[in-house]
This record gives sequence, structure tokens and C-alpha cells, in this order.
Amino acid sequence: MKDTTALEVNTAKEKIQEAAIDLFAQKGYAGTTTAAIARAAGVNEVTIFRIFGNKKSLFYDIYFRMTPKTDTIDLSELTNGQNIEKDLFTFFKNYMIRYIGHMPVYRLSLQLQDEIYERELYYSSFDKIRELIAQFVGYLNNLRNQGKIADHDYKALAEFMFSLLLVKAQELSLSGEGRDGEVNDMPLVEQFAREYAHELANLLDVG
Repeated sequence: MKDTTALEVNTAKEKIQEAAIDLFAQKGYAGTTTAAIARAAGVNEVTIFRIFGNKKSLFYDIYFRMTPKTDTIDLSELTNGQNIEKDLFTFFKNYMIRYIGHMPVYRLSLQLQDEIYERELYYSSFDKIRELIAQFVGYLNNLRNQGKIADHDYKALAEFMFSLLLVKAQELSLSGEGRDGEVNDMPLVEQFAREYAHELANLLDVG
């Protein structure tokens, strides 16, 4: 019985999150009510309060859920340095996919400073970016230790690349490539990732 109840709660939570993402994106934070979210999710409004507490907590839950994390980056295609340019492409493509997915809720958060602003929201994002940078730097350090790439300031390179990724993710999201936080057709993402993977491979003296 407990397992069934837990499953029902998780299912309701997912429905509420998906409905809230859509409504926040369409109507903004102030224009979205918990009653509207409940109707869209097909649940009782009380369920929202029971699971999330209030609308602000629900928004924060969505924001953190949609913030890229190292364990959400698909690195299954890495060759572990056998094909470094391909590995760089894999990193950049999957970082871009995650950041495009984050853009709708990120843009919404920028409009909310007077309503629900808390430093926790933004510090959390910065912490996750630092974790992703550390993930990428760790990969480069491993290659250097194997003698496969030239010595550089990898942290500076990673920070520069992530600034490009964030700007490009915003651009693609606004252009419709990442509409509703999904990336179904990725020619522009892959083109960008391939171009910068090639440039960075040359900078790292990869043959």
C-alpha cells in the first residue's frame, strides 16, 4: 500500500511540474495560479500545497529541476581520449541541450526579482555551472596527464567556453530551436558544437 501511495504522489508531482512549467512560460509567475496549475495537471489544488507547500516553492522546485547538473549530462559517447575532437563535440552538444532546456525558466526567473527573489536561486545556478566547468576541466586534466594534449590554463578555457555555450543556448532558445525547453531538431546545436570542438582541438594541439 505504501509503494502504491508513493507512486501516486510521484505521478502527481510530475504532472504538477509539467503543468506549472507550461503555465509559467505562457502566463508568467504572477499570472499563474495554483488553481490553474491544478486544473492543467488534473489534480486537486490541495495536492499542490501538500507536495510543494506553495507556488513559490513549486517554482523553485522546477527551477532546480531544470538547472543543468553533471549527472544529467549524457557522456555515453565519450571515447576517453581516443578521438578528442569527438569527445569535445560530445561535451559541447550535451551541455548545449541541457542549457537550452534551462533557458525558459531562467528567463522567467529574471523577471521575478521583486516577487520571489532569493540569493539561493541564483547561487544554486552558479554552483551547478562551476560543477560542470570542473567536470570538463577534469576531463582535460586527464588528457594532459596521459600526454595527449598540450598544457594550458584549462579552467580559463572552460570558463570561456561556457560563456559561449550560455549565450548560444539563449540565442537558440529564443529562435525556437529549444522551444518549450525541448531540443527535437538539433542541426544548429550540432553545428555550433562541432565548430567549437574543432577550434578547441586545434588550440589544444590535437593532431
